[in-house]
Amino acid sequence: MHGILAATLVTLAATAAAAAPPGLRDSKPINCNGIKKIVLNKRYIKTNGNGIETHGNCDVVVRDSQIIAGGAAIHAHGNGDVKIYNSLIQGKKFAVRASGNADVTCHNCTIKGAINTSGNADFKRIGGTGGADRAGKAGKSGKAEKEDKVPGNLKKAKPIRCMGSSSYKLVNRIIKTTGDGVNIMGSCDVTLVNSRIEAGKVGIKIMGSGSVHVTNSYIKGGRGAVSILGSGDVTAKGTTFVGGVSKLGTGSFVDKGGNKK
Repeated sequence: MHGILAATLVTLAATAAAAAPPGLRDSKPINCNGIKKIVLNKRYIKTNGNGIETHGNCDVVVRDSQIIAGGAAIHAHGNGDVKIYNSLIQGKKFAVRASGNADVTCHNCTIKGAINTSGNADFKRIGGTGGADRAGKAGKSGKAEKEDKVPGNLKKAKPIRCMGSSSYKLVNRIIKTTGDGVNIMGSCDVTLVNSRIEAGKVGIKIMGSGSVHVTNSYIKGGRGAVSILGSGDVTAKGTTFVGGVSKLGTGSFVDKGGNKK
């Protein structure tokens, strides 16, 4: 009996070890929180849940890997940024699911499963097969998508629309929009560092008790750089504001020095 059990355990162990295709290494599902960067090379993730899940400001890079999930192969929340190269992305519920301000880009990937984006999230497929863009069009052309050039070391970000009490932090980002750059309704907290907002309407708009902290940035709005309606506050240091600052209610604009208006 003990011999049979031992043989069974050995067989199970051998099966688990052989689960990954040749050249790939088994990896547990990834759940990333906070401000982190994770790089996966030649990994094999197979799970009944989500393969890779990001929250907050996590950045994940995946190369030459396979992710097979019963839930979403990639599930990105918040300000997460996921870049995938030459990999298989397969999800029973979703191949990619992105929300908030998350960005997911697949370069030369094989995508099996649905693509779902909500909020300001964005999905791009550059080369490869499968997947769909945000409008639901088939993404099988294999043509690289053109991206707008941005100044210096800044990376494109979607406008922030925040309700409730969420927190966002953008570093070295640029937001270009015909609407509001940052629009807060509630008690959200937003931090901008070394970033730039160019908005057709208002650069930073607060309705409620939210807070925005801006350092070494550039904020421009066609209808005002800053608009505070309610008890919210904007704290700024070393930042240029183009378009004026307006307040209505008990809100405040706190000048920490080095600002230009």
